[in-house]
Amino acid sequence: MASHKRTRGLDQSTRDSLSALDIALAATESESMRPDEFSVEQYMAKRMQRDPNVTRDQCKYELSKLITSGVLKCRKIKIGVSRCNVYSKA
Repeated sequence: MASHKRTRGLDQSTRDSLSALDIALAATESESMRPDEFSVEQYMAKRMQRDPNVTRDQCKYELSKLITSGVLKCRKIKIGVSRCNVYSKA
């Protein structure tokens, strides 16, 4: 582990604790969607314009089929404290 100026003079356990705290704080930061990505909610909103009776499960199923066929790809991001799948062109 590289020594940083702010941790000089601290014992190893304190430096390790600070590193763990930094890791924990970094893990709670939100990620953002890229301009070419969309969420299930956005897809569902567009689908409901064509078919008002569509359900979230149907939308998720359709997206999973598009991933399986190689049309879309998916990645997980964190928004606040919850995780979200975002989709983009493969």
